[in-house]
Amino acid sequence: MDLVTPVRSRDDPNPLAVRELDAGATPLQHLAWLIEAPVRTVALWGAGVLVNVPQPARFAVHKLILAQRRDPSGRLKRAKDLAQAKALVEALVEHDRFALDDALEDALTRGERGWATPIRRSLAELGLERFSAP
Repeated sequence: MDLVTPVRSRDDPNPLAVRELDAGATPLQHLAWLIEAPVRTVALWGAGVLVNVPQPARFAVHKLILAQRRDPSGRLKRAKDLAQAKALVEALVEHDRFALDDALEDALTRGERGWATPIRRSLAELGLERFSAP
């Protein structure tokens, strides 16, 4: 199991000590944005467990960004990120278009190099350029 935490500063050590768990967590860029305003749902385990998960539209956008940040040795993970993003974008277009538009608009205005450029590149690779306008 991997532990992750939002980046707090560029000087965060990797791993970042999590004393309560006697473990270390990897600081990830964009994670704070991803988990902002989570959605409450039920995990299917036993009688069900209430959990908070990222908004699907933010998760799709996050996958678009991650796909472009993978190093060349991560081709399989990159392909998986793109496939997940495409599936989510297509489902959101059909079922929650406004959430997708809002997430993309928000992310595309957060900065060119770390946000807009990787999003637009992934959308182009997936043939979904029509969504790249803020």
